[in-house]
Amino acid sequence: MIRLKHIAFVFLISIWRATTQTINEMNEEYGVYLGEFTGPNVQGKVYVVNETTLQILNFTYNDPSRETYFWLDDESQPTEKGVKIPTREYGPAPIGQYENQHAILNLPGFHKVHRFKSFSLYSKKQLPIAVIPIPSDIQPPKSHIIGEELAGIRYNTASGPIQIIDRKTIKIFAFRFEGNKAPDGVFIVGNGSTVELGKSRKVPIRGKDTENNVESMTEKYDGSRDIILDLPTGIDVYNIDWLAVYCIKFRVNYANVWIKDIPTTIPPHVAPFEPLNLSVPGKWDKAVIIGETNHTNLTFQLGDPGQTKGYSALRSQYPGDYVWYVNGYMAPDIYMKRGVTYNLIVEGGKDRAQLTFNNPLYLSEDPHGAFDRLTDEEKAHIRIASQPKAGVAGRMCSWSHDEGDSNEDAFGSFLEFRNHLKLKCENPSESQAILTFTPSANTSNILYYHSMNNFNMGGMIYIVDDLPAHLNSSPEIPYKYEDWVHSEDNFHSYTSFAQAVNYSSYIYSFCILLLLRFL
Repeated sequence: MIRLKHIAFVFLISIWRATTQTINEMNEEYGVYLGEFTGPNVQGKVYVVNETTLQILNFTYNDPSRETYFWLDDESQPTEKGVKIPTREYGPAPIGQYENQHAILNLPGFHKVHRFKSFSLYSKKQLPIAVIPIPSDIQPPKSHIIGEELAGIRYNTASGPIQIIDRKTIKIFAFRFEGNKAPDGVFIVGNGSTVELGKSRKVPIRGKDTENNVESMTEKYDGSRDIILDLPTGIDVYNIDWLAVYCIKFRVNYANVWIKDIPTTIPPHVAPFEPLNLSVPGKWDKAVIIGETNHTNLTFQLGDPGQTKGYSALRSQYPGDYVWYVNGYMAPDIYMKRGVTYNLIVEGGKDRAQLTFNNPLYLSEDPHGAFDRLTDEEKAHIRIASQPKAGVAGRMCSWSHDEGDSNEDAFGSFLEFRNHLKLKCENPSESQAILTFTPSANTSNILYYHSMNNFNMGGMIYIVDDLPAHLNSSPEIPYKYEDWVHSEDNFHSYTSFAQAVNYSSYIYSFCILLLLRFL
């Protein structure tokens, strides 16, 4: 039986230590304590999880208007030469509001925490908001290689080194197991001096199993790849004695290693990133556009991102003021076929005085966009797939609602919401811009469409050899400005006519009643 009392005791101790932490002290539950953000608009305790990860507990920040970033610097005070840390919630964009949240920050590139002198909330326009010094002798938690490898005589069960990544994550290098021949086989962990099924818990393989559904390995593992194991709830590396590959059907231990002498400086476990708003009740359906040979013209306009049911739920990103509407739909998935030429008609504005309305369209492999607002270091890691590299900008057309009408979550679907919006084009006579794109055999399987100047506006493009037969494009809806204005004029003409007919009928009925009264 797993030592549950030990787990409860460690948990209570970790809470007590978190409230009495000293700078540069290791906390098994959270990491090395770095310091605390304090101020009228910011609060939170900062811990070093490992040499490339920070976490902030109970983080609150409520002044997002200042274009603020998480920042590392070689100096004791932040400078423009420092390193911006992207966030899971906002990507490389300025951070928005946080309210008593758990923020996890992964350092970009090959940066390591111990190489910097300060960590801060930094606004280029209004200087540092809060700064925490990084001790020169800081020692971030580190992973650990155990002294054994899997080595069994049945079904070629073996491995390379076994790494304890953090308290709940184990990596097995070069795993070998003939699952295609074995009667069954799963990973289990447990306590005691012998491997016994009755004292064990099944362990899921990341990407294959879930904690509640661990299935037998049925494929052949030939040592050409590594696997990662996620220990189940209530278990970490400090309260197990062994890890085994085990046949449950015949109660056979194929191979095992002993988990012992684990250093106390193993990194704490931080939950894998979960996309935002996946559980939003009634979130709108995501639209799909299939780029068939008769469907190669795509019009990109600006549009309202909606509230909790809108872009943030569809794309798991926090948007800015506008997002891309493609052929009238909010940030749809687009399928393009290799070898087919597509015309992307751009109506996102080119106002150089207001970046919100200056949106050159481009395609790239990163999910957040705003290439022109990235640092040189960030740009070096991004490949732009379309030409020209600077994107293409055209007249500005946008879908928006009347001022003061903001209860967007009241709409049951995107189409209901879209039908409530009005399409407006500044200078309708101004010419559109066209970005021509032909995906080739060398084009990545997944691209994203973006604005050069604004983060989190777009969606995904799937590049395929054959368009999916099981999917259909979302229904055609009016989106071209001239057609939409014409349909609106017809609607208003019909409404005026209907009102006139109703009024005439009322007068006619009134006259008949009046005549009858005097007969």
